[in-house]
Amino acid sequence: MTEGTDNQIRIELPDEEVARQQRRKEIEPYLLDATENFPEPFYLFEYNGVPFSPLGGIQAISGQKKNGKTFLQAILMAAALGVDSNRVSTYLPGLSIPERTLEHLRDTHHDPTYKPKALYVDTEMEKLNSAKVLRRVHWLCDWRTDLPCERFDVMWLRSVTDTKDDKGKVTERAYEKRYKLIKKAIDILHPDVVFIDGIRDIIGDF
Repeated sequence: MTEGTDNQIRIELPDEEVARQQRRKEIEPYLLDATENFPEPFYLFEYNGVPFSPLGGIQAISGQKKNGKTFLQAILMAAALGVDSNRVSTYLPGLSIPERTLEHLRDTHHDPTYKPKALYVDTEMEKLNSAKVLRRVHWLCDWRTDLPCERFDVMWLRSVTDTKDDKGKVTERAYEKRYKLIKKAIDILHPDVVFIDGIRDIIGDF
């Protein structure tokens, strides 16, 4: 930077190539390197040998009302629990957890006998219907339907409502409370997969 004869400050701009390199640095962290080898993700499911639903990802099931979405979730939950059940294969033959993923979970938990854990969260149905889903998963897994299983938990959050002060002003929305409860359950239970039936009930604004 120099001063001109009329005492005005004159700024010397970098040449075009230097300026281009400076701009490139802003996006450099987001450019893929073709020479780098990227590891294959671990998938929760495979269907007829085709993997889908990577661990750590978010997937959605959409469809018309009364079209079997909850029943499909029950089948997926039973499969996610790593149960080799004839009932699961009857409804969705070819659905399973890849052995590579099971080995990864065993290594992560330092337990060669480890089996996956699942959490099911319902924000929509009556408690009776949520209980039916619980028992349906037990039935699909060939477990007793009248005994709990430490690998499968169900949260019922339909009863959660807004918190109001003594003047009737809302101090905490129901969706915020449900979101916090789900996070707390994940921290306590450490499930490998979480199924949420009624995702819109924990979202304030899409």
